[in-house]
Amino acid sequence: MTPHQLRDKCCVLGTYISPVDHAQAVGRIVRAAVDQQPLAATALAVHGVMLARNDKALQERINSLDLVTPDSIGVTIALRMLEGIKLKVPTDGPTLMLEVCEKAADMQLPIYLYGSRPEVVSSLAASLKARYPALVIAGAEPSAFGYLTASQRDRLRNRIIASGARLVFVGLGCPRQEGFAYE
Repeated sequence: MTPHQLRDKCCVLGTYISPVDHAQAVGRIVRAAVDQQPLAATALAVHGVMLARNDKALQERINSLDLVTPDSIGVTIALRMLEGIKLKVPTDGPTLMLEVCEKAADMQLPIYLYGSRPEVVSSLAASLKARYPALVIAGAEPSAFGYLTASQRDRLRNRIIASGARLVFVGLGCPRQEGFAYE
């Protein structure tokens, strides 16, 4: 482990990135779902790294997440240049989500979708179901478009838990979704 590495992460401008490929990331996420263990993950592009560099509270939140995949070629190149990590392609969020959903469908792991507008989350649920007919979508709801109060967060958490979902996908955009995952 180099001086810039922390546990299984590498430092890019003060933000710790997990040097994983798609298969490794999917494996960690699915294993946590099967074992019913919490795992907070995000796919972070250069935009997120730069936001975190300028906002230390955000950087601390991102650095506390269990899995932070390199969601752009820029972050992938930074890992190569700064840490000697040779990933062939970024571990981008959209592809990662599809790969996790494929495994979730195969293993009957229910998912929950949270974020965006009603028509977007509804369309995403329908598209995922069409692509993976065996996928169990335990819940899908749009976000409130703003930061949630403590009682709103509690109600959302209770809805997600009651749904039986083993995986929750959050689409709030960076940096809100990283803050959400942290909380």
